[in-house]
Amino acid sequence: MFETWSAYRQYKKLSSKNKTLVIYSEGAQYWRLFAPIVQQLSTSYEHKICYVSSDRADPGLEQENTIGIYIGEGFWRTTWFHTLQAKVVLMTMPDLHLSHLKRSKYPVHYSYLFHALMSSHSPYLENAFDHYDSIFCATQYHLKEIRQTEKIYRLTEKKLIPAGYPLLDDLMQEFKQYQPLSAAPSNTPLSILYAPSWGEKLSLVNYGEELIQTLLDGGNRVVFRPHPHSFKAHQQLTERLINKHIKKPLFHYQPPNSDNTELFNCDLLITDWSGIGFEFAFVMKKPILFIDTPMKIRNPNYHNLQIEPFEATYRKNAGKIIKPEEIVQINTIITELVANFSACKNDPLVEQVFNLGKSAEVVAYELVKLTQTS
Repeated sequence: MFETWSAYRQYKKLSSKNKTLVIYSEGAQYWRLFAPIVQQLSTSYEHKICYVSSDRADPGLEQENTIGIYIGEGFWRTTWFHTLQAKVVLMTMPDLHLSHLKRSKYPVHYSYLFHALMSSHSPYLENAFDHYDSIFCATQYHLKEIRQTEKIYRLTEKKLIPAGYPLLDDLMQEFKQYQPLSAAPSNTPLSILYAPSWGEKLSLVNYGEELIQTLLDGGNRVVFRPHPHSFKAHQQLTERLINKHIKKPLFHYQPPNSDNTELFNCDLLITDWSGIGFEFAFVMKKPILFIDTPMKIRNPNYHNLQIEPFEATYRKNAGKIIKPEEIVQINTIITELVANFSACKNDPLVEQVFNLGKSAEVVAYELVKLTQTS
């Protein structure tokens, strides 16, 4: 408590110029989203960026061109939100003002940065973005969905900025420089990445244990990459699965903040509704197996927009969808899928994602403009 109280005091004492542009991060796993933007800002922005995080291990707190402040998750974070003084605050946290983390009582311009390529209307709460002033849209469908939401519910129009998705750009660049492992012997196990989303109806909770065990029994190398929220929503299950298999030579647990070596080395991805499917298909162009669980829906009224979530459309083209009862045959399905797979030449994301290859530059430029006009 004393540490976060001191952090709160530290922020209050900052000069106004050092509170012009503030980035708030919920945790270290989001640094990969902010890093390319902070890097761009360091060359184009005259003041230091104030980077506030709820995670002591967040690399953003240790950057030379940022003022790092660890605020924690308790009382002083809530108080900081309520009394925040800044010109522009950039966050990748939906649901602003819907719970205890409110907009400041002072005038602040809040900007939202998408942390996944999922649609904006079904996997988020209905009012998830209503209290933001501007949104950096990653895709055409984000822009379309949010404008349709504003129209249907007669909301004040937000400033929607066609920005792109810096994380995708970084992955594309990193994969270009990636040196794959030398050709492996024919009897080398397939390397399978299992990266489920989180939620009571999704694959981790209902089929994760059976799935991992079946893959291992089939002689596959299994890389388990649970969603960061799984450690909050399904902590006991997630930790039990890791502890159960961690000593097995073919099982590898990949923490949320790991580098992308395992991602690039895997032959196939298994997921349900996780946004990693977009990245795996678009960047690595490798096969994906989708477990056909009920769609992840946090907004029961999403159908009011009469727009099918893009992830539902996309996965029909990006891989093979199997019913949960087919998990018992999953090793045969995987062998056939890898043997017969051919990457989609016309990926539908190409026409959807804004500013491919230069999104961080666009976001940084627009943030600087916001600090000058807000």
